[in-house]
Amino acid sequence: MVSKGTKQRLKFSSHEIETQEYRDILTLDYVKECVENTQCKLAFFGNENAKIYIDDTKGNGNFLNHTEDVQQKYFNPNSNNVEFDKATFFYIYKNQTSDAPQIKQNMLNYGPGIYRIMVIEPGEKRYFSYFYVKPKFLNEDELMAMRDDVESMVSGLSRSFEAINNGVLSSETKEFSADDLKKIEILHNNIHQFENSIYSIEGNPRLLIAKKYNWTSDKAENIDEYSNKVMTMRPDLEGMYSFKRFVNLDLRDNRVIKYKMIQLKSIINKLVHQLSKKISFINHKNNLMDLTSLKNDKKILLRYGMDINSFLSSASFNEIKSVNGKLSKSAMLNNSYRYIYCLVNSLVKKDSTRNIMVRQYVYDWIRTQDLYEIWGFVRTIKEMIEIGLVPVGGWIFSDDYNVQSVLEHGTSVEFEFQVSGNALLKLTVMYNKSLSREPNNELLWTNSSHNKPDILITIQDSEGTLLNVLVMDTKYRNLKFVYNDKRAQLLGYVDSIKSKMYFKSDSYAAFRHLGFSDKSPVLQVAILYPKILLGSEGVQEKASSFNISSIELRPNIGSDKLRIFIEKGIKNARSLLKSANTVDD
Repeated sequence: MVSKGTKQRLKFSSHEIETQEYRDILTLDYVKECVENTQCKLAFFGNENAKIYIDDTKGNGNFLNHTEDVQQKYFNPNSNNVEFDKATFFYIYKNQTSDAPQIKQNMLNYGPGIYRIMVIEPGEKRYFSYFYVKPKFLNEDELMAMRDDVESMVSGLSRSFEAINNGVLSSETKEFSADDLKKIEILHNNIHQFENSIYSIEGNPRLLIAKKYNWTSDKAENIDEYSNKVMTMRPDLEGMYSFKRFVNLDLRDNRVIKYKMIQLKSIINKLVHQLSKKISFINHKNNLMDLTSLKNDKKILLRYGMDINSFLSSASFNEIKSVNGKLSKSAMLNNSYRYIYCLVNSLVKKDSTRNIMVRQYVYDWIRTQDLYEIWGFVRTIKEMIEIGLVPVGGWIFSDDYNVQSVLEHGTSVEFEFQVSGNALLKLTVMYNKSLSREPNNELLWTNSSHNKPDILITIQDSEGTLLNVLVMDTKYRNLKFVYNDKRAQLLGYVDSIKSKMYFKSDSYAAFRHLGFSDKSPVLQVAILYPKILLGSEGVQEKASSFNISSIELRPNIGSDKLRIFIEKGIKNARSLLKSANTVDD
């Protein structure tokens, strides 16, 4: 491994690490470390027939090959005769200034996490090594909190919205423990992801394509190096020492998943029994309480039960044994296996709100700058709700929302600022919305080349007249470099965004006469960044002079400043309404 110009020799072990906490794994001498977003590469030398597998290997071209027996791409090491400077490298992260010719074939830019290297040499047992990509701006606890924050907000906000509109479990549930209620909520939130995961496992289970050797007189059978070796050692035996391939599904990881599904079935049966008793009791008492929510939750639990029965009786899992244990490290890298394993564990534990790894939008090995951008968007939504804005549609608040859906660019959520139940203002928050570079029928356009801010909030009156716009850009970088390198982009957001709906209503004629409608409706721009680093002192003040706010935002830090930023836009819009005499004081 070469990182920051320093070479480290990788160490290998025949022992594959089982699922453990990172802190335990990092104590092993065959786990090497590099820092996120810092150039780091691997070079392998040795038997050119050996196969090297690295978790999440992606790419194309002749550098990578595909094999069926491990279901993963691999590459071969350099010959021992190749000079180091002329070797083919595997890049963990590549700076854009690198001139490496292999980069289009093997670049992934790995995010924080631990990745396995497996080497299979002909005739030898498998050897393993690992590398750890350390987060740069966040410590590991903050990074995990950010991932969990995204998941809990996505499922939790959606569930809360359902509660506003349709009602959820009634408070008349005295026979349910708090833990049981939490289990029902978790199961309710995760039905789509659960079904997607078990269908994926059932259709593509972990398997081992093995060889079974026998002496045979059929010359058409398969032989390999091992066959030749045995026949050379036993010339006294006639025939061919050939092999046949067979698929083995009775692996430990599949046994563990089967055990987890049986555990889940037991939990489901208990909850269905309790819900049935509750519904029957209410009906018997002729209670006028709405049973829609209780019946809906029971329906979802029964759906789980049918899915589990189908899974356990499937051709892939019907005959294999079940065992209580941990998934292997490689199985934990499979999103579906990891999801089922962690979901059931979260329901079995007393504190069922912890350690549920439902990676709907963020996977363990995503690049942190992408995670930070998504987290910034969902954090903005949560702060808007905390302010008192009412979500009325879009994304997780839409009727057709599917929890399996990916957060796509252009996604939006609509809110209302209500007074006495009436919508005074309409706000829309948008994620990575591409703005047209010329006027059209859309609300906003820009004459800048920077036309895709990470987060946009538009604020309109009840008739649709645009009153102001807030822009936020998430930057997983040192604030000093953001300000120096991206100043033109940020200033472009301040000055270049336009709208035909800005002060369009006759109620705002006075503002049009003063020329306000010809200007940008952007009230303020904010940079969202994770941490102030050395050398960034004073940058906030410089940015502020150009109407650019700098908000240090990470788990448990900065939410108050983000809220103030949004409230400023609402206060400005209400002031404009008052000036236009469109509402009473």
